[in-house]
Amino acid sequence: DINYHGNIVLTLALLPSLTDGDQVVVVSSVNGLLSDQCSSAYSAAKRALHGFYDALRAEQPGLRVSVVVPGYVRTPITVNSINGSGRTFGALSEASLRGMPVDAFATRTVTALERGKSLVVVASTRERIAIWLHSLSPRVFYRIAAPTAPEYENLNR
Repeated sequence: DINYHGNIVLTLALLPSLTDGDQVVVVSSVNGLLSDQCSSAYSAAKRALHGFYDALRAEQPGLRVSVVVPGYVRTPITVNSINGSGRTFGALSEASLRGMPVDAFATRTVTALERGKSLVVVASTRERIAIWLHSLSPRVFYRIAAPTAPEYENLNR
C-alpha cells in the first residue's frame, strides 16, 4: 500500500498548492520496469507509479514530473523483503551489498533532476542492459534472468 497509495495520496494532497514550473518527484524502482521472481507486489506498485505520474504529466503540463528509477542501492531494503510465501528474507542481499552507495545515488539523481529529466534511471550498467533487453523481448530477458534469481527467493518457504 505505501509503495503506491502513499505516493498518490501525498501528491494529490499537495497538487492544489503547486504552480506552473513546480517539480513533482517520485521514486520508483528498476522493478517498476521489469520484475524478478520474488517481487510481484512491489513491482506492481512501482509500475503503477509510472502510469499515474505519466498521466499527471499529461494532465498538468505546467508541472515538471519526474520518476526516479534506482537500481540496487546499498541500503537494508532486503532485510524486510517478502518472498512468494509471504515470509521475510531477514538479511542484506548480495545485490544490495554490491549496490551503489547512497551518496552516489543521491548525487546522480539530483544532477538528472536539475537537468529536467522526466525519467531518471540511476542504475548500474548491468541493470540498464536488463531494462533494455526486457524492453526488446521480455521472454528472452526472463530466460536469461531465471538462473540469476535473487538469493532470497527460495529461502524461508
